[in-house]
Amino acid sequence: MPKIETNRAKRMQNNRLKIVFTALLLIGIIFISANFILPHTVLVNKKVEVPHQVLTNSSSVASMPYFTLGNGIGYKNFNDVNVSSGQTLVVSWYSDIWLGVYIFSQEQFSDFQSIFQHTTSVVPTPTAIQWANMNGFTYEASGWANKNGNVSFSVTESRGYVAVITNAMYDGGAGANIYEFNETLISYQTQFTMQSQNVMQNDNLYLYIGVIFLVLGVLILSLSRKHNFETKKQPFPNPFAGLVAKTESLGAKGGALHQSCSLPEVFLFWQ
Repeated sequence: MPKIETNRAKRMQNNRLKIVFTALLLIGIIFISANFILPHTVLVNKKVEVPHQVLTNSSSVASMPYFTLGNGIGYKNFNDVNVSSGQTLVVSWYSDIWLGVYIFSQEQFSDFQSIFQHTTSVVPTPTAIQWANMNGFTYEASGWANKNGNVSFSVTESRGYVAVITNAMYDGGAGANIYEFNETLISYQTQFTMQSQNVMQNDNLYLYIGVIFLVLGVLILSLSRKHNFETKKQPFPNPFAGLVAKTESLGAKGGALHQSCSLPEVFLFWQ
């Protein structure tokens, strides 16, 4: 019976080791998954490549000297200019009142011309964007300013573009003096420089913790298998072992009695 109790205790211990292994395995998997989903980050200083635009060419395309827009609604435009993809078209102006400036593609400019006489405005005066939305025409870029006005458009499709300046957003029109109205083409080149920046970086802390739990789990599994092997190696106790031992003992005593009662001794006894 003590051996049975011992084996039972070993099996219970083996089951406990399996439970511990399962728990360690799950914890390790959770930490490793968290390392990629919600990583632990630290602030580090490192060298990174930073792109920036470098001006390589700037050329004046068109320029208008001083001119006016009368008290009625009107507009002035440059002739269309062919712009290559990657270039930037810049329109600048200087006027005594706020004016709207648009950069159109050729198709957009044709649409603008067809609806211009039917455009409307409201009080207070809308901005260039608001006025375009009110009258339902599209454009590539727009500006709304007076002194030192500037609007630019980075071209992605090589084609012709038209720059327009107008006072049509004023209800009833408004006289305007335009002292400068210029159109410039600029080319940029992207260059990269190495700069030192503070960035958040995954330090893989959760990954290391998860691996530690997995290693502990493997060790526990190995220990569990060792206990399981030793338990199976031990023979199951025979409940009749005591009875067999007693039988063998009696047999040994009978053999001794038989030897003591040999024929010569019996013969001498009768004599």
